[in-house]
Amino acid sequence: MARFDRERVAVMSCIPDYVSLVLDGGRLTVRGELDHAAVPALLRLLERLDATPPATLTVVVDELHFVDCAGLRALRQLWSRLDARCVVLSVSGRSPILERVSQLSGLDLPWVVSDLAH
Repeated sequence: MARFDRERVAVMSCIPDYVSLVLDGGRLTVRGELDHAAVPALLRLLERLDATPPATLTVVVDELHFVDCAGLRALRQLWSRLDARCVVLSVSGRSPILERVSQLSGLDLPWVVSDLAH
């Protein structure tokens, strides 16, 4: 867990007003705005996950307030790469903006909505 804490600090110092990506075990919490400016931080985190993938990963999105096409593509890339490594992915919480952008773009995220408690 300590190696991910350093990544969280790096992400928050680069774009503190926009996005927070917190990885805690098999849980990735995305808060704020996941737009083109935040994508590099998510992709850096994905590189770390790719190196040592968890068995399962729950992406918590209930505090995600904005996502653009670049952010949606990055989430889709996260799913594709980790799915190829046999990681079981799910989403916890609801993000109406994520659902709407996914629907409008035709890039539906193939994750299953999870009922995990927050």
